[in-house]
Amino acid sequence: MTMELIDSIQGKHEYSISPGEVKSFSTPVTISCFGLGSCVGVFLQDQKKGIAGGAHINLSDDFNDLGPNGKPDNVKQAIRELLEQLKERGSDLKALRAKVAGGASSPASPSSFAGNKNIESVINYLIEEKVFLAAMDVGGTQNRIAKFDGVSGMLLVRHSDSNYYKVF
Repeated sequence: MTMELIDSIQGKHEYSISPGEVKSFSTPVTISCFGLGSCVGVFLQDQKKGIAGGAHINLSDDFNDLGPNGKPDNVKQAIRELLEQLKERGSDLKALRAKVAGGASSPASPSSFAGNKNIESVINYLIEEKVFLAAMDVGGTQNRIAKFDGVSGMLLVRHSDSNYYKVF
């Protein structure tokens, strides 16, 4: 990746989203999710209005309880909350584009299918809500770091076995 792409991401305020957290912004920002293993980072953007947001999702829709401190941990709760936040900021929900990263599976883990279930739940719910899915970097066995530029819509993803970011 060229230094210009990295500089364009690093020049904005960066907000890191923790597991179970959902956050939206109407100011230029880079939204990051660190340690995406079986978790999925979902990033939504309304380019026309300059509004963006993200969710660090822990659980598929098989789980219905809220997580610690009442955070929306499952796919439907998290994406529903993110859509509501974007709507409150004035977003036209029909104009949203989504980018998704994460959902790794670990062959050594008893929950090795959790990543796949999370990915499937995210894709199905985005389709149900009629949100355009513009790019994905999902599956595999590697943890990821994802950084989303809320202005350009560019998603940078780095796998745990690499020193380089891929651009989506």
